[in-house]
Parts: sequence; C-alpha cells; structure tokens
Amino acid sequence: MQKKRKVLVSIGVVLISLLFIYPFLNNFVITGQIIYQSASDGSTINDTYLREQFPNNNFGTATTIRVGNVSGGTEYTSIIRDSNISSIDSEDTIVSAKLQIYINESFGDSNITLKAYRITTSWTETEATWNNRTAAATWTTAGGDYVATELDSINITNETGLYYNFTITDAARGWINGTYNNYGIILKAPNTGAGNYTYISSSDHTNTSQKLKIIVEHTGNAAPQLTNISTNSTLSSPTPI
Repeated sequence: MQKKRKVLVSIGVVLISLLFIYPFLNNFVITGQIIYQSASDGSTINDTYLREQFPNNNFGTATTIRVGNVSGGTEYTSIIRDSNISSIDSEDTIVSAKLQIYINESFGDSNITLKAYRITTSWTETEATWNNRTAAATWTTAGGDYVATELDSINITNETGLYYNFTITDAARGWINGTYNNYGIILKAPNTGAGNYTYISSSDHTNTSQKLKIIVEHTGNAAPQLTNISTNSTLSSPTPI
C-alpha cells in the first residue's frame, strides 16, 4: 500500500509540473543567427555597369556587369543594390554582410584589385549610364557617386569560374538601421592597366548559381524583461530587493 501511494504521489508531481511548464513550452522560441540572402532568381537585385567609352549607354539588362580598364584607358564600373534588404528588422544586430560575385570572364594578363564603395545617390537600373544616374538626373561625378572610403578590396586573378566575397557589413548595417539610404555598392578597379578587366555574372544571368547576391547574418534583439522592481528607494538609501 505504501509503495502504491508513493507511485501515485510521483505521478501527481509530474502532472502538476507539466501543467506549470506548459504555457512556457507553448510559447517557446529558439533565437539565434538568421541568414538573409538575395533571391536566387535575381529578382531583388538591381545591377548594371557603366562604360566611360559609351557614356550615354545603359546596360541594365546585360547578363554580366564589368569592372576594369578597357583598351585605350577608359573605365568600366558596376553598381549593385538589393532592394529587399529593408525586410530585415531595423532593430536587429547585423553580425556580418557580404557581396558575393562570380567571375564569368577575365581579360588581360594581370591581376586586378576590385574595390567596393557605398553609393550616395539614387539610380535606376534601366536608365543609369556613365553620365546619368536616371534618365533625368546626372551623377554629381560622372561614373557614379560614392563614399571615398572603401568598404573592402579584393585581388582578382585573371582566372574565370571563381567566387569572391566583399565584406560590406558597415554599409548593410547603416541601410538596415536607417543611418544610410540604400543606394547600393559600386565596384571599381582604380589604377588598373589598360586592357585588364573582368566580367561578373549579373542578376540577369541564366545560370542561377552564378548570380551575384548579398548575404546578411543577423540576430533578433529580444526586449528586456523586468524580474524585480525596487520601490520607495532613493539614490542615497536604496531599498534592498
């Protein structure tokens, strides 16, 4: 009889415990790092390249964007923006952000250094040219307006079929928390010898795995919870909790 009573008591304790913790289990959420990534079909990316040699031509539907120095000493630069990055909560902590590119084709016999900068004025993918950022507005400086401090730079070999990642955490953090307007990134290759340039697969490329993308690692910030409240206190005579 005593053994049976102990069993019943144990079952009762378990049931009471389950009743107590059920509300917490019902609302249990696992928090951690979240990965945002540009849509695989390229639909969230706007991109085009600007060609100094043809300053009034737009290349917004091209399957590659281009960076470097064409024969004759004129430049290619490329501009890129993910229009959906604002879907990340502005209160989230941005752990890291990168722009991933795929080298589709390279020209010349030298490695080139690509540099990423944050763009400072708005532009339209199907209208931007070397001279103009939209059909009705010019760049302040032909070839694109950007912050002179580079976000990242990468040495690109003249090999094709390689992926590279630019760190753009500072820019992404500012876009998401509202410090900066999201006008995207410009890629340039200053001080590159004539005839050395590269083609990067754009958001319009037919091969999904080659499309450029922006990847952001972020975490949600939970609201603080009050566990104890001290009342009738002063700075000189605090009330113990």
